Amino acid sequence: MALLLVQPLLAGNHAREGIASHDVLEENLEMRRVAVGAMVAALFAAPAFASVSDIDTDGEILASFAEMVVIYSDLTEETFAEIDTSGDSFLDEAELAAAVEAGVLTADQ
Repeated sequence: MALLLVQPLLAGNHAREGIASHDVLEENLEMRRVAVGAMVAALFAAPAFASVSDIDTDGEILASFAEMVVIYSDLTEETFAEIDTSGDSFLDEAELAAAVEAGVLTADQ
């Protein structure tokens, strides 16, 4: 009984066109599946940047030029020195994040 009362609301103009409300619900469900699939694909397509903990190999929680060049093969010593705003020859998480945000480091390097 409840379905009979809701059916005209769900079907809208489609009921006048002869399309059953079940078909309309199936179309809506399919559109939602496609939208969710697109969102998941977009998440995996986003560039992934390494964090210092991913780069650090000696447990200092800092990244040296030698460690950085393994991940960012096009990185030069000059660019590394530019990113190293503290001047300690290491990058901390804040320096790495600032370089990524400024576009100095990119996922395809």
